[in-house]
Amino acid sequence: MASGFWGLLDALSPAQLTVAISVASAALFLIEERRLGLVALAVQYVLIGAIIGGHVYRPILFLFMGIGAAVFLVLLLSAGRVERAVREASTAGASSSAPGEEPPPQAYESMGPLFHSMALVLAGISAYGVWRAYPIADIPPELSLASYWLVGCGLVLALIGSGPLRIGFGLLTFVNGVVSAYLLIERSLLVFTLVGALYGVLVLAIAFCTEIWLMTLRGGTEG
Repeated sequence: MASGFWGLLDALSPAQLTVAISVASAALFLIEERRLGLVALAVQYVLIGAIIGGHVYRPILFLFMGIGAAVFLVLLLSAGRVERAVREASTAGASSSAPGEEPPPQAYESMGPLFHSMALVLAGISAYGVWRAYPIADIPPELSLASYWLVGCGLVLALIGSGPLRIGFGLLTFVNGVVSAYLLIERSLLVFTLVGALYGVLVLAIAFCTEIWLMTLRGGTEG
């Protein structure tokens, strides 16, 4: 089954992979539920694996997919804790407000789908403009566009993210964009080891900051 799945991914053209990874990245802007957003981030890793699979050694590809699985599992715990905190805060806000009054705003709330859609358009236009001005040599144009798209979406998502977890999704998307281009140029195992260390430090930092954020918000609510 796994071989059939990878065979399907290998059959996709660079243009199709670019469209798929664009959709997966856009989902991070439009999905409010953190666990579903994490699934979209995991899809990024699978698609990047399909992009670099024909250009890097198999051990590097397997290591990259292993990193993606580790990122998903570590952040899944944080995403579940944040979603529980969101539900608790919504319930507490609704019960504490007087009848007929709007519940007070919560620190977990985002700017809303319209704002996120506008930010997504801005990221896409910026990525396309940079791609046209500075194409990456030795990489198929569609794949270099996918890398620029990930970098642009990651930066914008990190800037507008509500809470360290969604900011972390943006930072990981940014790193995915850089790595997807760099591994097509530099295939050294040493370089990939450094990339793996970067992912490890970043994921642990995101999980740690998320826990501190939750403790702070819960402490402020209890106080």
